[in-house]
Amino acid sequence: MKEFNSKNYAEDMKKKIPAYELMFELIFQAILPLTDKEKVKNVLLIGGQANEINGISEVFPDASMTVIEPNEKMLTEAKRQTLSHEKVEFIGSKFEDYVTDKKYDICICLLVLQFVEDEEFFLSKIYGCLEQAGVLFLSIFSSEMLEYWKNFAIARGADKGQVSKTCSQQAQVMKVLSLSTVEKQLLDLGFREMEKILQVLSVALWRCKK
Repeated sequence: MKEFNSKNYAEDMKKKIPAYELMFELIFQAILPLTDKEKVKNVLLIGGQANEINGISEVFPDASMTVIEPNEKMLTEAKRQTLSHEKVEFIGSKFEDYVTDKKYDICICLLVLQFVEDEEFFLSKIYGCLEQAGVLFLSIFSSEMLEYWKNFAIARGADKGQVSKTCSQQAQVMKVLSLSTVEKQLLDLGFREMEKILQVLSVALWRCKK
């Protein structure tokens, strides 16, 4: 996973990605009602920040959580803003380098995959970390939808140069992935149930059951 060294990462992302906060809120709120709280004992959160950690802790108060974040500054900030550390393990590492025998009931990976160098290896590692019948909630930025919104904006009178600049800025921070490519990778790994439960602007969210 690529590391972010900017001290103002969160603010920078909000500026470069239109409706970033709205998309993130919709994604997170779509996840929690779809899970059986009583069966969730271990949660893996990849690249998670304080709002995710606190939200998961409230919904699954009896579950243990492992948070993996490679950027030291971002990890420190997440710890500072987390309400309770009692059942949260913070690991400063790339997920690709994470070694464990623990199995997780849920893995939450929101808007992370587009920063990963090798998506297939990354997804296969998540698959291996899940319990049998474990669930992955995965969201990505979609190249198909990004192109749609670009054309939509221009067709309705938006300045073509400004629209191109915005799309160019997004491309500077992340890869923009194809929905069909990611879906095929997930199916090839062996996820037996896949449901796209949300699509908003250029973001798609899947619920994938092992």
